[in-house]
This record gives sequence, C-alpha cells and structure tokens, in this order.
Amino acid sequence: MVLVDSFLFLIALMGACSSTYLGDPQSRSVDQTIYRVSEIIIIIALSRVVSWFLFTDVIPSIAELRLFLQQPLEFFLSGGFLSTAVIALVAWWIASSTSQLFHSLDVSPEELHFTPLPVAAQNHG
Repeated sequence: MVLVDSFLFLIALMGACSSTYLGDPQSRSVDQTIYRVSEIIIIIALSRVVSWFLFTDVIPSIAELRLFLQQPLEFFLSGGFLSTAVIALVAWWIASSTSQLFHSLDVSPEELHFTPLPVAAQNHG
C-alpha cells in the first residue's frame, strides 16, 4: 500500500510543480499542450510499471515485453493497469487544477505597485 500512496503523491507533486512552472511568466514560450501531453505519457508509463509491481510482484519477462512490441493494446488493456492509470491521472488532474487556481490567485507584481486613489478622491457613488 505504501507503493500506491508514494506513487500517487509523486504524481500529484509533479502536477502541482508543472502547473506552477507553466504559470510562471518566464515559461510563456513553452508549448503547454505538448508539455501536458508528455506528462500524461509519463504518467501512463509509470502507471504500467507500478501496476506490474502491484498485481504481479515481478517485472515482466522478455517474452511479455516482446508481446508488448507486437501487440501493445493487449499489453496495456488489463484491469490493474487501467485502474492504476485512471487513479493516477485523476490525482494529477486535481493537483494541476488546484495549483493553477492558487497560482491565479497570487498577487502579481503589478498589483503590488498599484497605488489607489486617496479616500477623499474616490467616488463612493
């Protein structure tokens, strides 16, 4: 059970850190779509490795890896893998969304240098 908890924590941490990185003004040149798709591919690959340890307790043999190269859909469409991948992607999505939300609520440098009108000059109409 520690493996699942650690895996989901690291996936959520990856989502939160990447959302913070992508929200930074210095990383505006990064293509966010490609970045997110590559994250999803990494999560799916890691989910497959974790599902091997969770449901079989061994790393697959050379014959099973050959099956993957010949018929990748049969290799990936197992119940244990699909449940692991779905849970990992949900954890990543929640962490990414929450991180984006908190990053958008952050005070920007423009807001810090904003000088409001004195109370006497404000229109309280």
